[in-house]
Amino acid sequence: MSSKGEKKERIKVFVLTGPETSGIVAHKYKEDGKDLYRGYSLDVFREAIKETHMKDKYIFDFEFMKDNISYQEIVQNVASGKYHIALGSFVNTPERE
Repeated sequence: MSSKGEKKERIKVFVLTGPETSGIVAHKYKEDGKDLYRGYSLDVFREAIKETHMKDKYIFDFEFMKDNISYQEIVQNVASGKYHIALGSFVNTPERE
């Protein structure tokens, strides 16, 4: 419940993952035997959702990419409501214009 007794909305977040050297997606690392993720887009998003107006209204459920997925599949998954947000670095290409 939020501070005003309202039920929090669940937000489904899909996170693109890849090698640490890519610099454009989240990457997995181990800390104290646990798999954790970090990367620019994910780190910025995590900071943004710490804001009171965000954490009071929403619960964020993260799903980290396990298999290769195409740009089109990501867009379709967000458009269909499977996810509300996709985090990663998306570049403009002639096919996507």
